[in-house]
Amino acid sequence: MLRSVNELVCRVVGEQEGSLSLPLERAVRRGRLLAELVAQFTESVYGCDPMPMAKLMCRYGTDRALLAEVRRSHGYRRASCLLLLAQLPPLESVRREVERYLEDPAREVRFAALLVMLAAEPAEVFRRIAVFGEPLTRCEVGEILHLLRRGLLPIAYRPLIESENSNLRRLGLAIVGHFAIEEADDVLLKMVGEAWNDDLSLAALYTLGALHRPLQRRAVVTYVQRMDREVRREWMRSMAREGYSLQQVRTLLDEGQRRRYVQLVATYKRSLVCG
Repeated sequence: MLRSVNELVCRVVGEQEGSLSLPLERAVRRGRLLAELVAQFTESVYGCDPMPMAKLMCRYGTDRALLAEVRRSHGYRRASCLLLLAQLPPLESVRREVERYLEDPAREVRFAALLVMLAAEPAEVFRRIAVFGEPLTRCEVGEILHLLRRGLLPIAYRPLIESENSNLRRLGLAIVGHFAIEEADDVLLKMVGEAWNDDLSLAALYTLGALHRPLQRRAVVTYVQRMDREVRREWMRSMAREGYSLQQVRTLLDEGQRRRYVQLVATYKRSLVCG
């Protein structure tokens, strides 16, 4: 059966005649198997036309089979089915059916449903994330970035970072870090200087470090000086891992912290050139 399904996907991609007539009609769990193969295919390509795969899903009822499994399931199993739907070509029937699960009692189900809606409605990305209502975790932001890498969502970091919504700002920071957008220096420094929002200010500071941008800036110096001891230690470890030399962070640290930083650099065994 697996070979038949593989051949089916290949024929659809190649637009060969008769590609929808392979013997899958009586295959057990054909809907789930076909969905997994279509998902693997869409994961490995960028910006392809979703219509052939959508036609294939409709022909074999893949969307109906998965939606039925979603209705029968709960918790992590339901979330798993929704995550698979998010990897498939968006269908209007799926979007209508999945919207109800944005209010599911389980957090993992609500987020999985959000991914399905984001994939189905790229123009509504900002609104959907803004009304999610719960702070996105790093793992959840990573899942949204995965949709970006597949070309399903628009990449526009500045409106995100400059938004008043914290989830949109988290996503904007993740985009800047993931795609190494060095031109975002100004908005990152502005965010670091927002003393009222420590969570996002710290995330912006780490993003500057990940981009290996100069840290001897007034906003950075002020923020680091008011850090709690444990937070500063973790930040120092991160900067050592990123390859910053002592000279590059000297003005941010006192004498004792400088000695500690030298030890961290030696611990990570990095060969650093002090400028």
